[in-house]
Amino acid sequence: MRINICLISDENFVQHLAVTMASILSNADNDDDLHFYLLLSEDVSEINKQKILNLKKIKNCNINFVNVNVSAFKNYALKKRAANYKFMLANILKDLDKVLYLDCDLIVLSSLKDLFSTNIDNYYIAAVEDYGYYYLNLHLDYHITDFYVNTGVLLINLDLWRKNNLAEKFITIKEKSAKNFVFVDQDVINLCCINKIKNLPLEYNFQHDFFEVNRKFRYHPLNNKIKSVKNKKIIHYTTPDKPWKAYCPAMKYYYKFLKMTDFKINITFSLVTIIILSYVKYIFKSILYFIAFILSPIINIYKRKSFVKIKLFGFLEFNLFKIKNKYLKY
Repeated sequence: MRINICLISDENFVQHLAVTMASILSNADNDDDLHFYLLLSEDVSEINKQKILNLKKIKNCNINFVNVNVSAFKNYALKKRAANYKFMLANILKDLDKVLYLDCDLIVLSSLKDLFSTNIDNYYIAAVEDYGYYYLNLHLDYHITDFYVNTGVLLINLDLWRKNNLAEKFITIKEKSAKNFVFVDQDVINLCCINKIKNLPLEYNFQHDFFEVNRKFRYHPLNNKIKSVKNKKIIHYTTPDKPWKAYCPAMKYYYKFLKMTDFKINITFSLVTIIILSYVKYIFKSILYFIAFILSPIINIYKRKSFVKIKLFGFLEFNLFKIKNKYLKY
């Protein structure tokens, strides 16, 4: 079965793109016909492009380096250009009707065949709900819709994007309201695709936060869903604690697939020290959150709108102090 996959990277992230590709190739079924469409910034070296091509030693596949008209985005920083490339995918990948977009900070643990074959004829995208929605909705009275997705894994109906000129809508909304957004490109896609988003099971985008016991204690609605996930098919390192620079749960998978690439594993004393310290911090935070969870029926401190509040015995609520809330409503 043909599977179209798109990834976007600059020189700084190209190693992680290769790790993502290695995980896909090593877990693919024999009949998976993988076609990669790589949107790389102009700073990616020819040496690194060759390292990417060498991934075919894991499993034969089709690798396309897609030329993008960077002049349209020359005034943007590289990170912002990548977001704009995502918005423009329907125009860039003109010959495709459907593509699976993946961020480069994730690893794949199974064939993508079932995911790619998901029927999205009447949807703009199929995606997994975002963990951040629970944080924003429960603690900041901030929400876009009743269903808000993480855009690191997107099954995209490119044909429908083109028919409804979504690229122009994405850019217009971003330029008009970006200062009010928390997760800019993600917020834009959620807003523009509202009511045409298909919900995917959590295993297709098992986000970093899902592993963290210190957070699970606080968000019970999602916690029940997390417990039901037995076979994680895509693990997404969504927080700033990436496996190549700090401790994070499931980081072993990153290094497993890094070994399959031509990129050098550079584990320095400094990195080991940072990983150890971040692990200690993670354990400490887990203990604090557990204590907060135990005490929450008696005393609970939390953010709501522009105040930090305290709730005693579940019904006596007081404002502790006022805070400047950057998370604005749309």
